[in-house]
Amino acid sequence: MSISPRTRVAGWGAAALLTATMLLTSVVFLRGLDPEVAWAGETSKTEELHLGVVDFDTLLRAHRDYEKLQQIDEQIEVLQQELTFLPLSDQRRVVDQSQKRMQAAVEKARKELETEYARINQEMRGLSEAMQGQLVREGQQLQAHYQGVLEQRTRHLQPRDVELRGDSKARMQAFLEDLSTVRTQRVMARRLELEKQVQQRLEGERARVESELAAYEDQIMRENQEKKLNLQLQLQTATDAEQEAEIQQQIAAMGDQEQSLKDTRREELFAGLDEVRNREQAEMEATLESFEATLNAEVQQKAAAERNRLAGLPTQAPAAAPEVQRQIDAVRASITAEMEARKAEMQAAMQARSAEARKRLEKKQAEVEKRLADLQAQLKDLVEKSAEEVSEDTQRKMDDVKSRLEALQTERKALYDKMLAELSETVGELARKQNVPSVIGRFIVNLDCTDLTDLAMVAVKQADR
Repeated sequence: MSISPRTRVAGWGAAALLTATMLLTSVVFLRGLDPEVAWAGETSKTEELHLGVVDFDTLLRAHRDYEKLQQIDEQIEVLQQELTFLPLSDQRRVVDQSQKRMQAAVEKARKELETEYARINQEMRGLSEAMQGQLVREGQQLQAHYQGVLEQRTRHLQPRDVELRGDSKARMQAFLEDLSTVRTQRVMARRLELEKQVQQRLEGERARVESELAAYEDQIMRENQEKKLNLQLQLQTATDAEQEAEIQQQIAAMGDQEQSLKDTRREELFAGLDEVRNREQAEMEATLESFEATLNAEVQQKAAAERNRLAGLPTQAPAAAPEVQRQIDAVRASITAEMEARKAEMQAAMQARSAEARKRLEKKQAEVEKRLADLQAQLKDLVEKSAEEVSEDTQRKMDDVKSRLEALQTERKALYDKMLAELSETVGELARKQNVPSVIGRFIVNLDCTDLTDLAMVAVKQADR
């Protein structure tokens, strides 16, 4: 077989075998070459060289110490992994501790804000109740004040006391009873009339509310109809119980959400209906109160006129009743105006206090958010620092692992060198017996070589005995 002049054939030796098996894809084994074999490229006595080949990996695996070499490699791999993960355990510990601190800080902040919010709500409720009580008291005071004003303004319109005797007194008593009966009937009739009007308006409002609620429920059903149908189809084609249970949970959750939305909307609409009912009731009572005041003035005037007639005195001026009503309306208007003005003042004060409380809450929230942001930045720096530094305990562990790793690597190198030397000797001896002056440790494509692997395997196994 001819060799190109540019190719050198390496000499056989343990060092050449070690270098070739570890670093090259093709290795040349040479041992005890005849003096006539010269380096290619130089003036040589031969131009052809017969090569042998062995599969070095196969021979290495067949060596008696190969299992021990594998065990050392496994131990080295375990220690290398431990050396890699030891710093990560520090990081994981720091991250876990940071997360716990952050969670505790967030929980503390949440409780602080809830406490502040509850305190402000309590403060505003107390302020509102105090203002409502103040309005009630001031209203009562105004009512008492203007009642005196009304009495002063209508004192001259009051009928004079006339003493009746005998038959006139009995007839006056009967007249007053009839007048009271008529008054009661008129008040009842007016109340029924007003209640009927209020009922009609409330029924109309209820119909509107129920119609709006039905439209809302229909809208919710239409929005979720396609999703429900898809889930029903998925339920029919479910392949296992777990998937079926999950789909059923989704359907149930969607139904619960729909019902929650409907209930919330119903509460909102019927709360508005209650407000309308209360307002209508208040307006009806005010109208009835005004009617009774006018009716009372009319009854008083009729009673005074009848008393004067029975006593033979001139009757009360017919303009007295309208004048009393005018005075009543004027007093009521004054009370209403003053109460509205006072209510506006209190509402303005309430809004100012509410704005102040809102600013306090916002300030508290900003303080809490800043504290959390500062803590988050601090923990982030701590985590980043943990990636660069390790604790003393971890460093001691890493130093111990490095020491054991170096010892194993030294042991492995010594064992590998020993195995390599033994294989080199075995293959060299075989090459001499087979009259093969050079051997390579890997197959080379398109190179005609004598395969000595099987023979070398036999020699290696015999050497192990």
